[in-house]
Amino acid sequence: MQYLIGVTTCHVPKYRDKILAQRQTWWQDAGGVIDVHWFYGGLPTDPRRIYSYPEDVFLTASGDAYLERPSKIRGMCRWALASGYDWVLKTDDDVYIDIPRLLNVAPTREDYVGRAVEFRDRVTKRVTVKFASGFGYWLSRKAMQVIADAPDFTGLEDRWVAEQLFAAGITLTADSERYVACYPGIDPPYVWKLPATRNGVVFCEFPPAKMLEMHTHNTARRVR
Repeated sequence: MQYLIGVTTCHVPKYRDKILAQRQTWWQDAGGVIDVHWFYGGLPTDPRRIYSYPEDVFLTASGDAYLERPSKIRGMCRWALASGYDWVLKTDDDVYIDIPRLLNVAPTREDYVGRAVEFRDRVTKRVTVKFASGFGYWLSRKAMQVIADAPDFTGLEDRWVAEQLFAAGITLTADSERYVACYPGIDPPYVWKLPATRNGVVFCEFPPAKMLEMHTHNTARRVR
């Protein structure tokens, strides 16, 4: 099985510090065990802002704005399929990942896995779709193909992904224990102690300094 962590980011300069924080922390644990790539929409328009690493992928047919993220996810899926990956964990540049734990819980049969969010109709209040929160969800090769073939759309990426998959007969395998939205609200020293978060694998959403703090506490936890 070939697994990929696909981090979606953009060319806005302030996001560079987030990427550097990821590279200084959990990416160090990923070397040689799971591939990681950062996905941008298009190429930088300012030559002074070209700061690429071998792991960077520039999706020239995709937009880079927030509401253009569906095209970026579609481009990432097309790239992952062409590169021979069986599963991709789509994640963001403010997310911390415990790589050893991730390798133990990576899917082998499920097509769509993540933290469930319910979208309700404003009038009827009925749940119209259950989708995985965009900070971290797995797509199988089957699910990636659905997204790769999807039409253009501008809007919220995570809900759009769920709608495309649901139309193709693929539903979410919900896991709110391992995919944890904890910051702001819970500081890194407590993430590894509280019952609601201590079994997490994928955590959001951290500014660079808190990302480094998460890794410091996680490393200390492992060696105890």
